[in-house]
Amino acid sequence: MINKIAKIFSVLTRKMIFFVDGINNHFFTTLYYKHLSRRGVTFLGRPNYISSMAYIDGQGYKIITIGKDVVISRDAMLLTHDYSIETALHSIGKGSNDRHIHINNPIYIGNNSFIGAKAALLPGTTIGDNCIVGACCVVKGNIPDNSVVVGNPCRIIGSTSDLGRRLLEKKNE
Repeated sequence: MINKIAKIFSVLTRKMIFFVDGINNHFFTTLYYKHLSRRGVTFLGRPNYISSMAYIDGQGYKIITIGKDVVISRDAMLLTHDYSIETALHSIGKGSNDRHIHINNPIYIGNNSFIGAKAALLPGTTIGDNCIVGACCVVKGNIPDNSVVVGNPCRIIGSTSDLGRRLLEKKNE
């Protein structure tokens, strides 16, 4: 009963925090990251922005680490659990009756990284520092520091430092 009351309180708190999103992004981000910290997410510093429309897996708050100055865009998903194992086991007659066999693996997002709209970070994903994860990207595994990744499945298409230099050159033309 106490767990249900705590869950209801957490959901109501989150909904009240979401009212601030779009009115004052700095204040919203501060409130939201403090809320997520209380739920168990580890922060390595203050994030730049986490959209209220991002999905952060409530089953795995305690195994999610988010670096300083991170941006997590609208509709991005951080998934720490995978129930598809149940389907695979049922296909060979070894699944459970209640269909609750699953795996949980951590997600780590390094400092100054950007997670694009509708990107999906799957269980066991590590994003390095200074990375850009493109919109609608599906990420599984380790993405090295300073990488720009796009696609499904994601692939590295360049480095953030090269992109930064090209953008600066264009600006100065």
